[in-house]
Amino acid sequence: MIFLKPYFEILFAAAWSLQQILEGLGLRSSSFTEVNEHQHIVASYWSPGQATIELLGMMLAPFAILCSLFVFAGYILGGLKGTLLTILILLLPGLLSLLSVWPELAVVPTDYVVGGGGKLSTITGFIVIVALALTCGWSLNIISSDYFRLGEKYRNIFDHFWYLLAISSGIFFVVESSDKQYESEIAYQESIVNSSSIFLIDQLDRYYLDADCKKEGLVNETCSWSQRVKEKLYDYTLRDLGSYYTRSGPDSIEDFFGGNNGLTSIIRREIAQYNAKKCPIEDLGGGSKSFRNVDSSCIRTPSELCREYPPELDGAIEKNLMITPLALATECVLPNLIQGKKRLQTLEEKAAKQGGNPYVKWMIFVLLSFLVGVKISNTTVKLVNSTEHDNSPPRTHQILNFLRRLFNYPFLKLFILIRKSE
Repeated sequence: MIFLKPYFEILFAAAWSLQQILEGLGLRSSSFTEVNEHQHIVASYWSPGQATIELLGMMLAPFAILCSLFVFAGYILGGLKGTLLTILILLLPGLLSLLSVWPELAVVPTDYVVGGGGKLSTITGFIVIVALALTCGWSLNIISSDYFRLGEKYRNIFDHFWYLLAISSGIFFVVESSDKQYESEIAYQESIVNSSSIFLIDQLDRYYLDADCKKEGLVNETCSWSQRVKEKLYDYTLRDLGSYYTRSGPDSIEDFFGGNNGLTSIIRREIAQYNAKKCPIEDLGGGSKSFRNVDSSCIRTPSELCREYPPELDGAIEKNLMITPLALATECVLPNLIQGKKRLQTLEEKAAKQGGNPYVKWMIFVLLSFLVGVKISNTTVKLVNSTEHDNSPPRTHQILNFLRRLFNYPFLKLFILIRKSE
């Protein structure tokens, strides 16, 4: 078991990543249902581990075939020496495990996203998938080159295709760079929503105590509202808002104040009166104003949290709020949160159009790994100088003839007949 442990870890990690990718592409699911004897669904459950175990079982036969092709390619390149070398490479993980020097791999992901969600599961698993694709391309190309006697002309033709592919890969990375730019802009907008919510929650807590709301039994509408709106703002302080804010965020100022225009006006006026009391503004004339007698709770709202103008309220709201000290900056922060939702929606739509499904790009990367294996095998063939065929038949023909004679033995025919009769 110690010898087989590395192979199990490698395949299990690959199965986890492949399951996550296939679920992201909509080709597999991690949800299961149970039916009774009448084929009626009686229960359903979600189990990515069970789905991965099933996929692991399906991967065993292809992995065994790939190992055989790898050894086959080694024989074509170097005869007995090539065969022994490829077998040694395949046995190396098991030997390292026996010597207790095989590293611990991150096999099972820390989280799994139903439907994909752009997650890749473990990096280890994806590296294994890429390595298997590369090995497959390397082995199949060597076998094909030998069987069909593909020479230098074939490799030159492939090089033309390879160079065109290299240029196309540049476009792939440009698109990926654009996706990263959108991701950083989305993360920045989410941080503004987080900071705005935290800033306003702190001011609402101070208002609730300062206005003696608890002592006097919620003396005004704003006292009651200040406690209700905090529940909504707490949701907006999540570090990773995802698409929650674009779905459930506010569309208008009334969404914060209860959806009633009359109640909205009452609360806004009460807040304006509170700010005027705590943070009096002295008009010095000529457009100059003084804030000398303001309370210690009055502070200028950070510019990033106060970039939008509030709706009109019959002159009760100061126009230039960005430089005005406020004890409760709802007229600054709430419009900013509303506009933040619109910005996030725009950015997410652009990112979706630009990037598409990330799992499609990763599968393209796996295909590129296969082609890299083909390119490496062309170089390997040149390196061992096995392109100069003599008059002897290709080694693939020799092996196929050997297998044909092997299966013509009477005891093998009898064994096959017995298996068919069972």
